[in-house]
Amino acid sequence: MSSFNPKAIPGLQLSAVSADHSTAVFTSVANGIVPGDTDGLVDIFVQDLATGRITQLQPQAATSLLSPTVQILSLGIDAAGDRIVVQGLSGRDGDIAVFDRSSGREIQADVDALGQDIGTAFGPLLSPLGNYVYFGVGVQSTTGVLRNLSIGENTLLGPVGSTPLGFSAEGTTFTVSPTRVIALDPPPRPVAVTTTLDFEAFGLAPGAETKVVDYGGFHWNQAGAVNVGPQSVYAAGSGYTAASGSSIGFIAEAGGFEVDGYASPAGTALSFTSDAAFTLNAAAFSAAFRDGLTITVTAFSDVAGTHAIGSKAFVVDRDLLSLIHFDDGSAQGTFAGARRIEFASNDHDSSTSDYFGFDDLTFTKLVAPDPLL
Repeated sequence: MSSFNPKAIPGLQLSAVSADHSTAVFTSVANGIVPGDTDGLVDIFVQDLATGRITQLQPQAATSLLSPTVQILSLGIDAAGDRIVVQGLSGRDGDIAVFDRSSGREIQADVDALGQDIGTAFGPLLSPLGNYVYFGVGVQSTTGVLRNLSIGENTLLGPVGSTPLGFSAEGTTFTVSPTRVIALDPPPRPVAVTTTLDFEAFGLAPGAETKVVDYGGFHWNQAGAVNVGPQSVYAAGSGYTAASGSSIGFIAEAGGFEVDGYASPAGTALSFTSDAAFTLNAAAFSAAFRDGLTITVTAFSDVAGTHAIGSKAFVVDRDLLSLIHFDDGSAQGTFAGARRIEFASNDHDSSTSDYFGFDDLTFTKLVAPDPLL
């Protein structure tokens, strides 16, 4: 696990690091921290400290506190790096929002029971479990507000003469003063949600393909999506077969064939990663241009891919879908608790094709059932 290095971030303004040292959030005015960021405005970024990978938080609406037109006053992050609290000015009173990374949702936190803006708010503190936020309201006479994000309920703490002592490290209590401690409700238990990725979301025309980077809650490497429907150039002879619809995922650079736009060397395993643990359930595979292709799928418990926890090898043919299950006990190890999956097919024989496609990739994640986040 690496540490956050502020000196390595050009144009750094504000930053915060999660208590488990897995994640950093920061603002910067510099261009080029992520590809395509050239506006010269203040943006909010998240860095995975295990891999060093940086992503930009994207605003979900014009009034979002993630918008580069907003003046960011403070940042905070929960203990596990899952939720981020932002205080900003956008030409109105100071607003406070909480951004949930797993769902991609952002809500305004400084609101009353009816969801109306509560007025000038400042000094937000996010609980270690990410389910409560404290903030002050008012200009001359400050009132403290403790908001339960899970149910959208405020507790008014009355006039606060000085900064409260804050949340306990475990996130189970909030101390207003040495003589006043509030017990906090635990966050709702997460529920298992199973999702199937069919690669139809890209809206590809027959024969068209595109690079896949961020899709379905995963970050992808060496992956593409292609429409192999009846009117496409892949309809006959390629072997690519869709399980549903007409689009599939495929390994973009198999064997020694380099393709423009893909940074990793040809032959590198296709991979997809998630900050949150998940279980790979199943996927339908087909070989391209040859029969008898061996694919090895490996699960890792970390995003960097240093701790393998499960693997499964199988043989696929072209024009024939093979539905492979990873959660039925047939794999070596386990595919539960994965944060990285790799699909490898390189047989190190330059005379054969190592291309393959896959469709209806099914996985399960635990998701917090918060009605607001």
